[in-house]
Amino acid sequence: MPTGRVPGPLGLTETSGRVIKSAGPLRSGASAAASRLTYEEFRAKVLEAAILDRFRKGRRRFPDLAAGDLSVIEKGKVMRQGAAANCIRLLAAARRDLATEQMGPPVGLAAQQHQNAARNVVSIGIGSAYRSHEEETRIWKFQCFPTYYKDTGSARETLVGGAHGNAAVAYLVDYFSGRKAPPGFSNHSDGRAVDFITTEGGKDYGPHGYQRKAWARTWLHLWLVQHAMEYRFHPLATEEWHWDYH
Repeated sequence: MPTGRVPGPLGLTETSGRVIKSAGPLRSGASAAASRLTYEEFRAKVLEAAILDRFRKGRRRFPDLAAGDLSVIEKGKVMRQGAAANCIRLLAAARRDLATEQMGPPVGLAAQQHQNAARNVVSIGIGSAYRSHEEETRIWKFQCFPTYYKDTGSARETLVGGAHGNAAVAYLVDYFSGRKAPPGFSNHSDGRAVDFITTEGGKDYGPHGYQRKAWARTWLHLWLVQHAMEYRFHPLATEEWHWDYH
């Protein structure tokens, strides 16, 4: 086991930037106490640490937006007024192009293949847009955290302090990073982000990490890559369904 431990950014023990793994049973009173944290107490510690981590990285926490700052896109989904207006135009253009490709005669093999993909599309729309702190907190606590908690269980058990120790807190904060921002730090909270949805080839595509490769091959994603920037929407590299208004 490495030696020369130093305090980390969350007051955790670090060595050469790596999380230290346990070589045996818990010994210190602090470690034993950490291991006895309930699920809810551990979740609260992870959320607090995730927020502090964002602040340390210089990230801004967005306040809730007033109703007057928002406009409806469709089906109750809202964004900042300028973003909403452009998103409405984007969806109209995408649906118009989709209808054209579904009905029009193909020109060449590549066009025919693209038309075949278009004919598999049943619908395109918005899964999520602006989200308040309350909604973001609910998603973080009751959708994302239970999944990530389960996914990291085996790895956290090997860390100093066990599955609910300080090292486990740091491990989950790092695991969340790039997957789900803490409440208030996503562009969804600033009314500038939208998650698209589509049904194609009998499958529903939403904001699901396991669908990333398949999402990248959908007709809607290919259309967005070609046209979304015309409406000032830019892709998020880690989520094919997520686009930010600039």
